[in-house]
Amino acid sequence: MKRTYLWFLVVFPGLFSCAATRNTAEKPKEVPLMREYSTITEDTLHITGEPKGIVTLPQALQLALMRNPALSAFSLEIRAREAAALQAALFPNPTLMVEVENFAGSGPYSSFRSSETTISVGQLVQISGKRVKQANVAALSGDISAWDYESKRLDVYSNVVIAYNNVLAAQERVALIKEILKLNEDFKRNIIRLIEAGRTSPVEQARADVEIANTRIELQRRERELAAVRMQLAATWGAARAEFDEVRGNLDYTVPVPSIKVLKNLLKQNPDLNRWQAVQEQSRAVSELARAERIPDPSVGAGYRFLSATNDRAFVAGITVPLKIFNRNQGAIEEAEIRVRQSKQLETAARINLQAELGREYEMLKAAYQSVKSLKEEVIPQAQQAFDGVNRGYEQGKFGLLDVLDARRTLFSSREAYLKNLQNYQETRSRIERLIGQSLENIE
Repeated sequence: MKRTYLWFLVVFPGLFSCAATRNTAEKPKEVPLMREYSTITEDTLHITGEPKGIVTLPQALQLALMRNPALSAFSLEIRAREAAALQAALFPNPTLMVEVENFAGSGPYSSFRSSETTISVGQLVQISGKRVKQANVAALSGDISAWDYESKRLDVYSNVVIAYNNVLAAQERVALIKEILKLNEDFKRNIIRLIEAGRTSPVEQARADVEIANTRIELQRRERELAAVRMQLAATWGAARAEFDEVRGNLDYTVPVPSIKVLKNLLKQNPDLNRWQAVQEQSRAVSELARAERIPDPSVGAGYRFLSATNDRAFVAGITVPLKIFNRNQGAIEEAEIRVRQSKQLETAARINLQAELGREYEMLKAAYQSVKSLKEEVIPQAQQAFDGVNRGYEQGKFGLLDVLDARRTLFSSREAYLKNLQNYQETRSRIERLIGQSLENIE
């Protein structure tokens, strides 16, 4: 009896000895593109409520990174998985059992005079490091969520930049149409003077009125487009409507396109690719846990027994071991090993897809850059020169109204094409920067 009592005192405290476990996600290294915004808070931004007046791109990015609902949900996912890791690291609870034997029978056992009462405590003992292994699996799940959060931050960055440039381009288009409208109205007044001087037909005034009416219709359409993209920008920081007046930035700021070799080398910064390292590590941890599950976990117990018939007392102890005869966890082990191989293949596929996406965006960026350069340096100056010449010639009677209108359409369609290609350049550039995690202008 004394030996049993000593065993109870020694073994049970040993069951609760702690092995080191981790229940917090390992924070990934920030990509250079996001580093400057990581320390921004509402206090340092000095914006309460919805932004008013003029909004700059840094302000829009900081607002979105702090207030974007989807990004907040990803942050909560990390905390949820850390809580799951904490739970996985806990010891299984002990069990309390009260057992009464030899009562309510016949003869001497008809009452509780011959009963035996046992009060015992049992504990499942996880061996082969199962508790630590399952905690490690859960912690690595948090690491994967941390990488997904970094990916979502880059998504938000890219979405804000694209939406912001869309607003800039829409503002420029509205300004362009207003300029055309002013030119048409000025041109109409010039036509009226020529009609009064008898130098042109009154029919041309009707044509000028048609041009003014069409321009006003186009202006209304462009203003509606501007309102729509303003709402898209406000939605990136979780606002239901846009309360700011305008955005201000330099849409035509471009940088030379780096070589594709340099950009491909920077793909190693992409969190979409780096997350697969954590996925592979977790799949290996799951495989280790599955192999550990082959070994049965015993349940040990010890307690106190009271014998009513003799008024004696005694200690009891026992152990229960599952017999791994039919289920040796062989299916789970095989599945875990397949998942290890699968994660490697998925990482390879992710790398190939990212390289292909980068190559596609790279060609689009080069095309947009060349188009912007050609339109700015060659096409628009020539169209402007032609329009000025035709406009002067019309006043001198050398050209007709249709010649003036044609030259004007050529000029402003070139300027519209310039805006469109600038917008394509900025959008493609933001997608490439999202892929490499770095601004193109900071690439050495």
